[in-house]
Amino acid sequence: MGQIGRDVSRDSKENTKRRVALLRLAPALRPFAGVYSVGIILALATTALHVSVPLLIGHAIDSPIASGDMPGLFVVVAVILAIVIVRAILDYFRRYWLSRASTRIQHRLRLELFEKLLYLPLAAHRRWDKGQLITRLKGDLTRIRQFLNVGLVVALSSIAQIVLVFAVILARHWPLALVAAVVTALLAWALAVLLRRAAKASRAMSETAGEMTTMVEEALQGIRTVWAFGYQSTLFAGFAQAAGRLRDIGVWRMRLSAALWTVMELIPSILLIVTVAVGGLAAAAGQLTVGDVVAFLALLTALAGPLDTLGFLADGAVKAEVAARRLFEVLDEEASLAPGGRRLAEVRGRITLSDVVFQHADAERPLLDGFSLDIHPGETVAFVGANGSGKSSLVSLLPRLEDVTAGRIELDGVDVRELQLDQVRSTFGIAFDDPLLFSHTVRTNLTFGRSGATDEELREALRIARAEFVLDLPDGLETRIGEQGLTLSGGQRQRIALARAIVARPKVLVLDDTLSALDIHTEREVEEALTSVLTSVTGLVISHRASTVQLAHRVVLISEGRVGDVGTHAELLARSAEYRQLMCLDAQEAQP
Repeated sequence: MGQIGRDVSRDSKENTKRRVALLRLAPALRPFAGVYSVGIILALATTALHVSVPLLIGHAIDSPIASGDMPGLFVVVAVILAIVIVRAILDYFRRYWLSRASTRIQHRLRLELFEKLLYLPLAAHRRWDKGQLITRLKGDLTRIRQFLNVGLVVALSSIAQIVLVFAVILARHWPLALVAAVVTALLAWALAVLLRRAAKASRAMSETAGEMTTMVEEALQGIRTVWAFGYQSTLFAGFAQAAGRLRDIGVWRMRLSAALWTVMELIPSILLIVTVAVGGLAAAAGQLTVGDVVAFLALLTALAGPLDTLGFLADGAVKAEVAARRLFEVLDEEASLAPGGRRLAEVRGRITLSDVVFQHADAERPLLDGFSLDIHPGETVAFVGANGSGKSSLVSLLPRLEDVTAGRIELDGVDVRELQLDQVRSTFGIAFDDPLLFSHTVRTNLTFGRSGATDEELREALRIARAEFVLDLPDGLETRIGEQGLTLSGGQRQRIALARAIVARPKVLVLDDTLSALDIHTEREVEEALTSVLTSVTGLVISHRASTVQLAHRVVLISEGRVGDVGTHAELLARSAEYRQLMCLDAQEAQP
């Protein structure tokens, strides 16, 4: 976990709701404090130069123009031109450096968020929709970058310009400054009310957009199932309903935004009216010169820019606040797996489960309840049980993808929670029943767990898994699979996944219904080849196929989260009706 995450994770979730989320980005801004300091200085300098121009214009009216001093007028014009050029140069450097800094901050946050996603516990991934997570990684970070790029420094310079303008007017004619300040305060109050409502709308839009991303992702991933069941119209109706909600929320958001901009545009217009009225009366009374009134009009007209900017930034700040809050919802997610510090000098592969209990946080009953078993190094054990009996939970618990709720799992006599995670994970090589192959080359997928594997080792693993078809492809191991590449059948994916587990050279090989998509002939060939592999590792086999189960020295029948029976395949066939049913054999086939 990165430095930003460590800094912000100290805050409780309750504090997250109460605090302004944007302020929690301070750790990300700290390395760029110098850049932002320079940006602030440049912004204040350009602000001062900008305010000086109307004052020079007023001076020109009252002095050179009134007296007909043409050389003096040319000097004033030259000074104004120089100020404009210098201000443009300073503004260029400010924009460049802030854009560079905000992009680098976005880069850091993107890496930190993706790292957090990779290390989130499985329970968190089950709880979060993938579409919501993708939206946070893309859209939310972009909104934060846009705000950091122009928001902080430009807001400060805009406020500084407004304060400076009112200070100048206050020094020259306090009644005009007072009236203008009251008008601005009233309109600012209306602005704050609109911003609070806009924040709710932005949050609703982000959540709905995330839901739609999830819908699209699931529909595209399961397009064959969608077609097979004629589910297109139902999916489209659901998507249309979500899109309608997003449209309605968007209209609501745009209505608020329109009102927001209307208020912002009213401010300079009303200030101009006030200046003409109050300033004109003061000039008529001899309290102000014509140049003063023109200067004040120019100053207040110039306020339209910073006031509009503040309106834009306020709108952007609302979106960035929502984005930051959604970002920290993920970064604040607690990692349930505390890393251990011990490391085994040599892993032999003995696994001991003692009174293991495992239950999901939102489940009514445990999946495993008092499960105990001792597996010797080099032994192959098969696990058989009905759906929901806890087989898949074992696959997650043994390599510590999740932690037990109670009890303990030991590797060579040491609780896996005391061992370093990388050693525990590298001990196990798992071939899942529905494996994920990444959109990359076959070589990359095979070496996922061991990048230094040689071509000879890859070919041997492919031979054992009966996946030599890869070598016959035009590009061989460099063939790209997945999206924008070769489409594989379920059986082909299972065989490559098995080869990947073998290439990793684990001490414990886990076959999670790995051969379920293979035809009988290929299955037998793979099982024969696996015999030699299983002699040198501890093997854990999950399957309901009799031929696969017979690879094991012992078979464990899991019943209601416990060890229901243990024996050889033949012994369980002879004495357990439940086992025979799971093996899809009748009692007559079970006779010795």
